[in-house]
Amino acid sequence: MDLRSFLYRFRTKLFLSVVIVMAVTGLDALGALDPINRRLQALRFELQETPASKSLVIVEIDPKSLRSIGVWPFPREIHAQLINRLLDIDAEVIAFDVDFSSRSDPAGDAAFSEAIQRADGRVILPVFLQRLSSASPQAIIRTAPTEALRKGAHIAAVNVHAEPDGRIWRYPIVEQFPSGPKVSLAAMLAGGSHAFQEFGIDYAIDPNTIPRISLVDLLNGSFNRDAVRGKRFVFGATAVELSDELSVPKFGHLPGVVVQSLAYESLVQGRALQRTDWTLGAIGSLLLLLFHGRFFSGGWRGPVFWGAGGLTTIFAASIAVELTAPISLSIAAWMLVLIGWVGGAIFLRLREQAVQIFRQRLVIAHRRALMNTVVHDSFDGVMITDGRGMIELVNPTAVHLLGVEQGDLDGKPVGDVFPYLNFDDAPVESGEIRPGAASGELSLTRPDGSEIEIELIIGHSVLRTSNRPLEKRGDPRQVTVYTFRDITLRKSAEIALRAAHSELEKKVIERTKHLEEEIDVRVRTEAQLIDAKEVAETASRAKSTFLSSMSHELRTPMNAIFGFSQLLELSLSEIGDDNDQENIAQIFAAAEHLLEIIENLLDLNKIEQGKLHVSHKRIPVHQIVMSSIELVRHSAKLGEVHLIENIDEDHPIDIWVDETLTKQAILNLLSNAIKYNRKGGSVTIRERALADGLVRISVADTGSGIPIDQHDRLFVPFDRLGRATGPIGGTGIGLSITKTIVEAMDGQVGFESNENVGSTFWIDLPIARTGAESARVRKAPTKSVAEQDRAILFGLSRTILYIEDDLASLRLMHQIVDQLQGITLLTAEEASAGIELAKEKHPDLIFMDLNLPNMSGTEAFQRLQLNTRTREIPVVAISADAMQENIDRTLEMGFRAYITKPLRMAAIIRAIEKTYEDRGEPLTRRTTR
Repeated sequence: MDLRSFLYRFRTKLFLSVVIVMAVTGLDALGALDPINRRLQALRFELQETPASKSLVIVEIDPKSLRSIGVWPFPREIHAQLINRLLDIDAEVIAFDVDFSSRSDPAGDAAFSEAIQRADGRVILPVFLQRLSSASPQAIIRTAPTEALRKGAHIAAVNVHAEPDGRIWRYPIVEQFPSGPKVSLAAMLAGGSHAFQEFGIDYAIDPNTIPRISLVDLLNGSFNRDAVRGKRFVFGATAVELSDELSVPKFGHLPGVVVQSLAYESLVQGRALQRTDWTLGAIGSLLLLLFHGRFFSGGWRGPVFWGAGGLTTIFAASIAVELTAPISLSIAAWMLVLIGWVGGAIFLRLREQAVQIFRQRLVIAHRRALMNTVVHDSFDGVMITDGRGMIELVNPTAVHLLGVEQGDLDGKPVGDVFPYLNFDDAPVESGEIRPGAASGELSLTRPDGSEIEIELIIGHSVLRTSNRPLEKRGDPRQVTVYTFRDITLRKSAEIALRAAHSELEKKVIERTKHLEEEIDVRVRTEAQLIDAKEVAETASRAKSTFLSSMSHELRTPMNAIFGFSQLLELSLSEIGDDNDQENIAQIFAAAEHLLEIIENLLDLNKIEQGKLHVSHKRIPVHQIVMSSIELVRHSAKLGEVHLIENIDEDHPIDIWVDETLTKQAILNLLSNAIKYNRKGGSVTIRERALADGLVRISVADTGSGIPIDQHDRLFVPFDRLGRATGPIGGTGIGLSITKTIVEAMDGQVGFESNENVGSTFWIDLPIARTGAESARVRKAPTKSVAEQDRAILFGLSRTILYIEDDLASLRLMHQIVDQLQGITLLTAEEASAGIELAKEKHPDLIFMDLNLPNMSGTEAFQRLQLNTRTREIPVVAISADAMQENIDRTLEMGFRAYITKPLRMAAIIRAIEKTYEDRGEPLTRRTTR
């Protein structure tokens, strides 16, 4: 930038700054900025808060006093009693903000006058000016106490005047009356002399900190005399019913007596605010001119930054001044100057950008002309087509190379120039270029019959939509640029070069053959590795198939063991034969142990295959612990082991875990603690929160403990620490599975054990965090398995179909359904017979065994789904296959539920209940005997 341009810009900025200062100063001198100054003062009041001096006490005419006395205006005897009460506590001054211009009954006036005389000059009565009516605003009268009451009392003015916004901002020291000047009530209460005639009330003083006494409490003596003894008192109305409310800043509306008290507090605290006039604003604006350059330098952020910083600094300075001295700075002029400078700076930026845009357009026009010149004078042929493939521009070099006239190609399709380019994706005749290729070589025949070899480069460009002033485009436009040059001489040289390369190619072929042999050896090695991997995968699948088959074959006979032992338990519980019940319990425990071995083997296989699915949800600790304890109470009773629960249900903790896996882990620890305990021993389970966001669930037993030299083998699968031949059964994989599933839920497993003393195993699980206190869960009364299985359903006549080829399972289902009142069981031993029975009887629920002869249960389910009559019947799958992937696949087909064998009465009953609850026909449970 040259000196002349700098001086021009400097003069422009200075002139604009001075004009803004002069305009704002003129508005301030005319009072146009007063509303803004009042708004800023109100904001300063909002940001400050000062307590009252406690030297003045308001005696309130509140709603309680109005109700107690029951008449308004009060009898003068009330005011006499007020004075006498206050004189008894050595009141320094007693001021009234109540109209006493009318006469009362003679006795009341006499009592009031006598009390005033007794006060010996310590009573202040009000005088004020008021309009006769709104129709004649010029008719103003003076309202003062009666002549009898003025004797012995001081008279003070209580008039306050609202600003144009209707609010009380200022308060006079002296009020002019037709009869002469009168000192205001607040000034007389505060005493002393003042150099100013009026002042601004400091509304930063909190009116709620001014002591107050209800009139009725004062008359009844129901107040703390020592707290108000020797103070000054002002008596006035605070009850809304008396309509003595004034509009004020910050608080909206305050009773007149409170406004008088705030004026008094402003005087006695030295907070009588004095407002500065426009001259100070003019001086400050002139001083701000020293910084105007900051607003007109830099980019867009500079003016905004300096404007915001200046406004904040000025406002903060006004608050600081007001806190240290009773001065209310009129800062509207200064703030408007800064705002004007920000606006002026933005205006200059816009103007400069307009000039810059104009210059950019000139530059673009120059560049366009330059580009046309470059294309025109290029040594390469250049051809440009539009999105339809029509030629828009051809330079002279292209015309020369193609052997045509300048105007012959305008508006023609590009296929007329390059006939070998098939734009329908057919192969190019020369075999060297295809449609859409970036570059290639072509042989062309010119109109005069001569041949030419060209190198062609094709470029595609899309001119996208744009809203910029310099490049307005409403729709995207595609153009294609063909650049080509004559390579006839170069092609001849390439033929000679190919001959020189032939010898080199022979050597390359020999080397390639050697490399192929090396690659062949490497391929055979990789094939051997793949074969080994397939063998391992085949073995793994065979193991899974074996475990699935073993589970199915073992669960099928166990179905009868579990089912009929439960039915015998129900029957014997009614007879009361304890010995037979104990025998049945032993059968049931043995079946449970066999089932546990099967489940552990399946779990271990699932973990080894990486198919352990974890589904986190929020669960209360005590809920899952108590449900696990209920499942081992029978085992503990058989082993004569006492279960001790140390669970804090009053302060529950929620954990973020998989409910099924967590219960399995707790059950493994409880089962081991009971299994390896001694008769008469105990198992204690407790929970407590840890500092690192975990909750610890520990299980302590009083068994024989684990020797130290065996601690490192504790979680090794199938290692029973030398107890494989002992009297206690097991597989030795329970703790290994527990460790795996707990760590899968982001938890930890640990233990402590002392030989001949006992062991303590624990699992640490993550606490569920939601930002709020864990929801408290009410403990529901628990029932034993036997009690639940003995519950009987009753209701409407209902039909259930069971398709099963195993006679023991059919007999068990018959006996389960016989326990249910009002339900008929239909059975079929083949799938086809079951399908026909379902079409004919349309049962409410179908139990379908998946392993049926001639037709599988899944195929039978699919046929039921194809029939419109049976499509909506819910079907529950029953199978001895407990592999999780098979369960998931079956449920995805549309089965309502999946029940594994051996059958449990509780699972069957829950499936039946769910069916009728979904239909809006809930079943009610009751006992039969």
